[in-house]
Amino acid sequence: AKKQVSNRLTGKICRNVHFDGDTGDLTLVLGETSKLQVFNFTGYEIWTLRFPDGTEEYSNYAQS
Repeated sequence: AKKQVSNRLTGKICRNVHFDGDTGDLTLVLGETSKLQVFNFTGYEIWTLRFPDGTEEYSNYAQS
C-alpha cells in the first residue's frame, strides 16, 4: 500500500490542507484530482508533517 500511495502522489504539490479540530483528521489536496485523508480513529494516533524548511507539526499538539 505504501508503494502504491507513493507512486500516485510523487511529484504532486499539496494545494490545501483541511484540519478537523473536532476529530484531528487531515485532508490533503494534492495536484488537481488527488486527496489524501488521514483519519485519527482513536484521538491518540500520532502523525508528523515535515515541511521543506525542516519544521515539523505533530498531531498531539492539535489536541491540546
